[in-house]
Amino acid sequence: NGAYLSGVPCHTRFLPSLKEFEKAGKAREADELKVRLKRELLENPHWADYLEKIAAYLYSLDIFNLYNVFRLDIWGNLHPIPAYEKYEFHNLIGYERQKELLINETAAFIAGQDTNNIFIYGPPGTGKSSALNSLLTAFPRLRMILMGKHQVSLLKTIYTKVKDSSYPFIIAFDELSYEVDDEASKTLQESMEGLVDKLPSNVRIYAAANTKYPVRIDEKGDSGLPDAYAALADRFGLKIKFDIPDESTKVEILKYYAQKKGLSL
Repeated sequence: NGAYLSGVPCHTRFLPSLKEFEKAGKAREADELKVRLKRELLENPHWADYLEKIAAYLYSLDIFNLYNVFRLDIWGNLHPIPAYEKYEFHNLIGYERQKELLINETAAFIAGQDTNNIFIYGPPGTGKSSALNSLLTAFPRLRMILMGKHQVSLLKTIYTKVKDSSYPFIIAFDELSYEVDDEASKTLQESMEGLVDKLPSNVRIYAAANTKYPVRIDEKGDSGLPDAYAALADRFGLKIKFDIPDESTKVEILKYYAQKKGLSL
């Protein structure tokens, strides 16, 4: 029945059990739904009356329907993160232009437009990771896969798992930094260029780093900026810089969070 087709996930993403991820919450709800559905189907031979409930049960078995954030293990399996610390953009004070760029580009991506991979850089503690996290609150349909910088060889595996999903995915790298001779940086660069595996239309790569260039140059070198140093950063079509806030902005941040905690200054 085509009316239920959009709610029924690809069978390759069915989970035999959600209990490996969490002992309560959505895992328990899915288990209870299964028990009720089995009982009703056994008691009623007219299964056509239960198409909607069956579709709802199948929907509940798809981890992309149930969770927003995932991590990757060494074999390329996706593991949902049921509880993660949530942020909102209005709590990020003093970066209005940066937030606007990030939100607009992500909104265009979710709308199906041709958009850029994004590279966010700036000193530690300026809110780069919080900005990425805030996207999950701003866009409830967005799904995020957290990857380590040396897991890039598994990108093809990830593409295969998510390319047929109806959800938009961001593959997020935090604290992206490589030595100039690190093969992982070349693998990531090739993946973003589509030399081996084309980036699926529902996937973008967002990365955060402390410096403008995620590949560190040998400080002993004196020949200027080598191609290998800038090549990876150039694969990101949009670069957003998070500077250290000035003194007035620091005061504004202090006042904002003091007010949230009920403190008077």
